[in-house]
Amino acid sequence: MNDHIALADSEWRLMQIVWEKAPCTFRQICDAACPAYGWTKHAVISYLKRMEAKGAIRAEDAKPVRLYVPLLDRGEAVREETEDVLARVYNGNVLLMMQSAARAKELTDAELDALERLLREGRRRDE
Repeated sequence: MNDHIALADSEWRLMQIVWEKAPCTFRQICDAACPAYGWTKHAVISYLKRMEAKGAIRAEDAKPVRLYVPLLDRGEAVREETEDVLARVYNGNVLLMMQSAARAKELTDAELDALERLLREGRRRDE
């Protein structure tokens, strides 16, 4: 993906569902999104149309249903969004972003272990 596709919060929520269930039907998307977020089917239709227009998803006719598939690579989309937040909110300061994230919720031992491994790997690369 060369151009960053900016997704609204509601679109990110639907992308998570599409990534998890792809290829998925409108019904599968609604069954996951409507009760979780209090959305109507009409709202989901609107969000899906916007996402398709942006090039985030594609709707394929697979009679008798339409199947939705992601066009965005999940890892790349998350990385680009993280870079955008890092630049826009934290002025490029990774330490400040990590401190904010770590203080926002209590980290599990597994999360702390993973962060420690990541830091050690980063230090080894710099040596």
